[in-house]
Amino acid sequence: MKNRTQVFLNIIGSVFLLFSQWLISVFIARFYDFANAGVFSLAMTYGNLVSVIASFSSRSYMLSDSVNVFSYNQYISFRIFSSVLSFLLCLLLLFIFQYDINTSASILFYSLYSVSTMISDILYAIYQKQNHLEYSFYSMALKGIFCICSFFISSFCFRRLQVALFFMSFSSFFTFVFVDIPLYSSTKKNRESFCLDFSKISILVKECFPIMMSTLLPSVVVSVPRLVVQKYLGDELLGIYGSIFSPTVLINTIVPALVFSIIPKLSVMWLEHDVRSFFQCVLEIITFTLIFGLILSFGAWLCGKFFLGLLYGKEILSYFDLFYYAIATTVLSATASTCTVLLTIIRKTKVSFVCTFVTLVIVVAFSNLFVSSWGLWGASMCLICAYFVEVLLKLVILCREGKNACKKKV
Repeated sequence: MKNRTQVFLNIIGSVFLLFSQWLISVFIARFYDFANAGVFSLAMTYGNLVSVIASFSSRSYMLSDSVNVFSYNQYISFRIFSSVLSFLLCLLLLFIFQYDINTSASILFYSLYSVSTMISDILYAIYQKQNHLEYSFYSMALKGIFCICSFFISSFCFRRLQVALFFMSFSSFFTFVFVDIPLYSSTKKNRESFCLDFSKISILVKECFPIMMSTLLPSVVVSVPRLVVQKYLGDELLGIYGSIFSPTVLINTIVPALVFSIIPKLSVMWLEHDVRSFFQCVLEIITFTLIFGLILSFGAWLCGKFFLGLLYGKEILSYFDLFYYAIATTVLSATASTCTVLLTIIRKTKVSFVCTFVTLVIVVAFSNLFVSSWGLWGASMCLICAYFVEVLLKLVILCREGKNACKKKV
């Protein structure tokens, strides 16, 4: 299968898996209520945190590992280790914050779903390196279908959010066992015996830790305003905030899928000091992200109110203007994530972490002020300011490293 076709199918699979979660969030707001939607939004926040720690950014590191320093099984064993670690951290956080039993159960089951998707994710990277990226499409499409069906059926049968999330997470693990593992085992290159190599895991932890922190902090950055909204404005407004932001996650799904698909190509460009082609690709990605955001904004202006009212009810329409803020926030967030991947390729992971940490400091320092002054709009405004600073810093560093690479080439 041609590479472009594989990339296209991978993006379609990523979008469909995202669509399944978005459809579930819409269903919760309509079938249950906005209070349950707020609990689901909180569960997704924890799930994102679990996903980042479970991934440990090993996929981007693996795809940029052009000389194959580590084997596939070593990357898999590392992912299993980090997944267990992330789930234990989730349990610790639940113990610290002492949510009610229903909220804790919802967070726990959604975190299990996140763990299963992250274990599958490392197999997708292996498919890509073996020129079988279309396998990830099959996996994500089936996982999305099973998750939607299991969640809807269990909701109608039991009418309890946490029970529905349990069946959703179970269907995700079911897909991993009966779809992902057979697909992985079907290729001849994957016949080596599997074992947990803790010596290699320790090396990967050291190598990937700065990258993971650069990826983890954005999840914390997003979580801080949501936690402030829940504290001062309540679960219902948090549910409205999460519902309005949910369609914009499309940007944060398509852009990373596109970037991950060209990481090997960008890595080769950088190793060969083809700086011009490297930055041309960078410019194309950022331009695509901005145009995508503009198209989404135009669509929101054209028919956004109709669809939001249709999906979430008329009570959400008084907050419709927040949708434009959400688009701007997500465009900047996707651009910052792209810059993190690019800094990983050129192995400037520690600098990337520092830039992302600056973003976290801004959000922690100003979230209370912005939310208390401007409510839900203030939460988004705080993120926009923080992401703008992060993108600016990372682009300056990329340009500086590009100049240094040009001097070395000469």
